[in-house]
Parts: sequence; C-alpha cells; structure tokens
Amino acid sequence: MKKKEELNITNELIEAVKSQKTFSEIGINEQLVKAVSELGYTHATEIQERSIPVLISGTKDFIGLAQTGTGKTAAFGLPLLQLIDTESPVVQAVILVPTRELGQQIFRNLEDFSKHIPNISIAATSGGIPIKPQIERLTNSTHIVVATPDGKWAPKSSVVDQANKIAKKSGGKIEVITDPKAAAQDASVIYTDVWMSMGDSEADRAEKTSALSSFAVTNDLMRLTTKDSIFMHCLPAHRGEEVAADVIDGPKSVVWRQAFHRRTTIQALLYHLTRGDLKGNK
Repeated sequence: MKKKEELNITNELIEAVKSQKTFSEIGINEQLVKAVSELGYTHATEIQERSIPVLISGTKDFIGLAQTGTGKTAAFGLPLLQLIDTESPVVQAVILVPTRELGQQIFRNLEDFSKHIPNISIAATSGGIPIKPQIERLTNSTHIVVATPDGKWAPKSSVVDQANKIAKKSGGKIEVITDPKAAAQDASVIYTDVWMSMGDSEADRAEKTSALSSFAVTNDLMRLTTKDSIFMHCLPAHRGEEVAADVIDGPKSVVWRQAFHRRTTIQALLYHLTRGDLKGNK
C-alpha cells in the first residue's frame, strides 16, 4: 500500500512538471534563460508563470502573493532585467525590501540572473554598513554636454579641464560645443540658468542676450531629448529669455521639486552649523 501511494505521488509530480511552462514559453529572452538554466531551473513556478508575462508587457501595476520558496524574486526580477535598457545611463528600477539580509539575497539573485547581460549595473545599498563605499558604487559614468556660444561667453578651458579630471574618476566626460540642438539630442536632463547673473554689467546685456538667444530652452529643443527627460533650473528664472514659459511650467519641469530639495539641504546645513556639529575638514 505504501509503495502504491509513493508511486501515485511520483506520477502526480511528473504530471505537474509536464504542465509547467518553460521560461522561454512565457517570454523570457535567451540570455536570462541561459542563466536560470545554469542555476538548475528550466520551468516556471505558478507565481512566475502568472506574473512574468504581465510584467514584461510593462503596462500594468501588479501585486503578486506567494509562499516562501516559490521563486518570487525571479517572478519580478527576470522581467525587470529584461526591460532594462543598458544603453541608458539612468536608474531604471528601484527595489525596496524590509531587511538588509533580504536585500543582499535579492541582489545576489539578480547578479546570477544577469550574468550573460553585458554592461548591466546592479547595486545594493543598506543601513548598518559604511555609506561611503555605497555612494561610490552608485557613482556611474556621466556624459555632460555644455552648449554655449563661442568666444568670450564660453567657459574657461582651465575650468573644463578641471571638471573633466573629476568626471574621469567615474568614467564620465564633459564636452563643450556651440550647437544647442546637438547638445539636446537624446539628452536625459536639460539644465539652464539666467543669462544675466548678479554682478554682471548691464552694459553687456544686449550683447549677451544676442549671443544666447539661440540657446533658449523651448519646446522644440525639448522634443530632441529622450521621452522621459526632465528640465531643471536653479531659479529665479526669466520666462521668455533662457527658458520658455511652457517648458518651465510644463510636464517635464522639475524646478519646484529641485527647489524644495535645495531648501531642505540648506535647512539641514543651518541646523548642524548652529549646533556646532560640522567642523569643516579638520
């Protein structure tokens, strides 16, 4: 009787495996399939089979519930990795977890899953360990293009050289060009400032305005940027000069959020300075 029961259980398990779909069948690409197969997995669990096709579509919010050990990390991690654009330097996904241990576990899983995806970057940050190496890990290479008129209004070459030395440490690059359209092409962020700064001579206004007029940030310029690009300005701004009103007040503008974060930073500095907590570099 016992042998018959064991045989029935074995048959049920075989049939259950047969009914499971492979990762390829639910839309996972070859690179990820190769990685998970090397980890010993060929067929998707129920939570993976139900969630992965929905998440790959990238069009719906999704809540998945399953027991421990059913492969939930792969259920969201595989489609997440598949949707990453490795050509884009911006952060494309953030995973929040309740404990450092779980965070490290998910980080290791994602690294295993993505071993055959070139140029992908995954980082784990958490409390309880030194913050400096975590910040350094998050310092990705950045390409900054400065569009400016040639001649007297261009930045000093010594300043550009010093900036490039700093950028080089993280694999970044700073380029100075005279074509605003070329600078805006496929840019993720457009940042500008007022044309007349405090201390500038009013005698220079007409000449400076004439030289900078083609560098105004307009909707036509923003259309050259990436789909999810943002516009930034340190304020105060002059609508109709360095930026068009429909840009600074438009959907891509984050100037007020930017100002809010700057305010809270200043408040924090003032708080610690008045308490004597900050001692400079000593």
